[in-house]
Amino acid sequence: MLKNQSKISLNKTGLDNFIHSKLFCYLAPFAVLMTYFIPVMAEDRFEWFDDYYILSHLFNYDRGFMYKGFVGEVISWFTDTVTPGVIKGTMIFGSVMLLVAGTLCFGAVLSKTRDNREVHQAAMIIIAFLCIAPFTFKPYFVDMKFDKLFWAIALMAVLLCQKKLGIWFVPVLCMVATLINPLFLMGSMLLVAIILLQKCYESGFAVKNIVICAISYIGMIALGVYAITSQTDIGFETPYEMAEYYFKRYSEPIDPAVVEQVSDTFLYEYFEEKNMDFFKKLFEVNFWGWERGKTIASNGLLIGVPAVSLFTAFWVKVIKEEKEKFQKFIFFLCAATAAFAVAIIPIAWTLARNLAHNFIVQFGLILYFLATKNEAVVTVTGRIREFCKNNIVLSASVIAYFAIFIGEIY
Repeated sequence: MLKNQSKISLNKTGLDNFIHSKLFCYLAPFAVLMTYFIPVMAEDRFEWFDDYYILSHLFNYDRGFMYKGFVGEVISWFTDTVTPGVIKGTMIFGSVMLLVAGTLCFGAVLSKTRDNREVHQAAMIIIAFLCIAPFTFKPYFVDMKFDKLFWAIALMAVLLCQKKLGIWFVPVLCMVATLINPLFLMGSMLLVAIILLQKCYESGFAVKNIVICAISYIGMIALGVYAITSQTDIGFETPYEMAEYYFKRYSEPIDPAVVEQVSDTFLYEYFEEKNMDFFKKLFEVNFWGWERGKTIASNGLLIGVPAVSLFTAFWVKVIKEEKEKFQKFIFFLCAATAAFAVAIIPIAWTLARNLAHNFIVQFGLILYFLATKNEAVVTVTGRIREFCKNNIVLSASVIAYFAIFIGEIY
């Protein structure tokens, strides 16, 4: 009997050791993300939203540099004719990149926090939320948008920020992401930008870190502004001519009505100067033209405002807890990024897409500061953890509210 009890005790200890091992820290997020990736691959569940996303794989630099043309340009290095298989291959490549980057980042956070049980548990809860919530990483494994590439690149940049030599590749990654789509500047770039600034502060403002931070900031902003503002002279007379030209690269027949619809709906941004009149039109098309105004407004109020309020309240408490002035400034920037998502809703094509970016940025920042054992973030997170333990029903209701609501509108 005593021998059996001893074996059971040893088994429990062995299991407990494995759960808290460095290997498990990486295996756990990998296993969760693989539960999305394997069914998509095995059952071919990729979602083909509409012909505009097909067209975004056909753009290239044949007629000169163009906004959102980088992915199609890379594809054109290997083939002149784009098939559904080529597009699917690009989607799979992006999913694999996100799987690897997500596993390495989440694993690193769990590994660095495993010496503190409470911090480790808080990190596990946040990572589980990011992996499981229907509006964060889950949809990226099935859709054909380039968001998965943004986040894969951003997460790899965050990882490289922790390496003495690897950090020099961060500016390159940031500019590649900006070339894919300047939307990077309004989403995952915010996470990378703040962490680069934090690395400057942590290094005592070493010249190397300042140079890398400056190159990344200037490169992304300059390239993004140039890409957006230089599209009024790309060699096409009309949006229809442009759509027709690029759809010729696609191996499958496209209905002329589809070409006309895509050109009328999406390609006007390549032919108009980016001034106040352009953004007014963008607002009218996105907010009123598609009769989505009420939906966007209600979702912004019911989801965006509560989410921003919660994140802002978190950072305000962290700022009060923090003693160093420059660190307070960085936390102020963290709070500012929370409000940014709501600010761009009126000109955002997809509300939930921008809110999803915002959730990942906010939780990504919290995870980073937990992994680096920032005392203020650890303290405030610990208080929230205690509140949640004492108010389980309320906490579960809040999580369910955001998860279900945003999952429905994604």
